[in-house]
Amino acid sequence: MIPSAMLALWLVQAPPWPSLPTAAPPREWSLAGKFTLKHEKFLRWQAVVDPTHPYKGLYSEARPTWMLELRPTRRKFRDFALVVESLPALGAGVGVVRPKLTFRVPGTQLHLGFGVSLRAFHSSSR
Repeated sequence: MIPSAMLALWLVQAPPWPSLPTAAPPREWSLAGKFTLKHEKFLRWQAVVDPTHPYKGLYSEARPTWMLELRPTRRKFRDFALVVESLPALGAGVGVVRPKLTFRVPGTQLHLGFGVSLRAFHSSSR
């Protein structure tokens, strides 16, 4: 009873999906015929804890995300890709960079990946 009530309250707090602006179409470049570089920008709902305002707790927010994907064109390695995904910082806070190595299961659209989340920040002090 309590978990279902908590789930219902969480779903009520999330903004409706149609309010997201449409994402720009992905751009692709061929790098000397050996690799394909793909760039995407989109919005993603993400659970956020703002370290500058910890009293707010956990809330969901549409955050701009960009992704770069480098994929070889050789038949032998075409199912592997190196992906870097980035989320900007909250104000002057810490952003997140997620490098991943992905593998597409041949004959399907299923992607398996291994990655880490790195916190990235910029300091203006010298």
